[in-house]
Amino acid sequence: MIFRLMYNKGVVVIIICVILLPLYGKKKAQKRTKKNQKIVRTAPNEEKLVNRHVLVLDFVNEKKAKKADYLSVSIPEAFLTPLEESGSFEVIPREEGTKVIQKNKIPRNQLSRIQVAQKIGNLVKADVVVMGSYIAIQSKIRILAKAIDVRTGRVKVTRQVQGKIDSSIFDKINELANKMVEKMKKELPPLPPREIIRKQEIIKEKVIIKNKNKGFIITANGVYLLPVPSVGNLQQAFGARINVEFPAIFHYLYFYGTSAAVFFRRSSGSSVFMYYGQAGLYYPLWEKKQFKFLPYMGGGLHGGSVPEGSTFLFPSMEAGLTFHYFFYGLFGVNFNIGGSYLFDPGGGLFTPETSLGFSFRW
Repeated sequence: MIFRLMYNKGVVVIIICVILLPLYGKKKAQKRTKKNQKIVRTAPNEEKLVNRHVLVLDFVNEKKAKKADYLSVSIPEAFLTPLEESGSFEVIPREEGTKVIQKNKIPRNQLSRIQVAQKIGNLVKADVVVMGSYIAIQSKIRILAKAIDVRTGRVKVTRQVQGKIDSSIFDKINELANKMVEKMKKELPPLPPREIIRKQEIIKEKVIIKNKNKGFIITANGVYLLPVPSVGNLQQAFGARINVEFPAIFHYLYFYGTSAAVFFRRSSGSSVFMYYGQAGLYYPLWEKKQFKFLPYMGGGLHGGSVPEGSTFLFPSMEAGLTFHYFFYGLFGVNFNIGGSYLFDPGGGLFTPETSLGFSFRW
């Protein structure tokens, strides 16, 4: 009886095991399948890296040595093969850079400047720009090469070599190019596509801001003319001046037009009203994001009237310095110091002046 009971219990246990084992195995298999599916599902999300686009500019012959002038092209040409064979970069044809340089009238002696190289890189949609310079004195030469990240404007790789201007210089140049490219592969690795897209967005934003900065600039100033100890015993004068700049017309020369009206006091107590209109050119001697320092020269006409009832109109020339500081986006302050020379038939007249006011650009 006991044996039969134990036998029946054993049968029941075996039956339960037979039923549960497949279910347990199925559950295990499902877990394993889900785990495998998760791995497969993440695989397509892995991002493929994209090689950076590189532009190589002509090198600058700093001392303008004629016997080494050919190296301005030979040095950058030596970089092309190592870059192409590296498998880490896409080389932009050098002709693309040449077109941009010619279109924007960029002097070739400026190509070794980081800001200029960055601008050219943005215009040809490059990620990296290789540029440099060399100094040749008698039979010796020193070559300096740099690779900059166009987005940040930072120098990522720099290298230099020295040698003699003979047949051995080409070995030095090839050595420079090969070692430079090897270091660039480490410092400037391929980028994920989303970073490429973001970089392009940043470039577009910079171009928009830059184009905004290239618009008109209007300046409204109060004018103070210093005493002029000459004909008429003119004392100090006060007035107003409106100035308009056109920075987008040329890359290195800006047009401007100005008009003003002032009242001079005579020592006798009477006053002289004078107005003038002039036009000329600014030269952007120093420019940053918020600062502009511009020498200028122009010419026009000065006219006015005196209490005796007579009027006058003389040709004139002006020159001076103007300074902009844009402290809040499109708004800024302006300080100007200069002077005008009036071609009066009875004797020339020089009027020094200073002015202070506000600037607006768009």
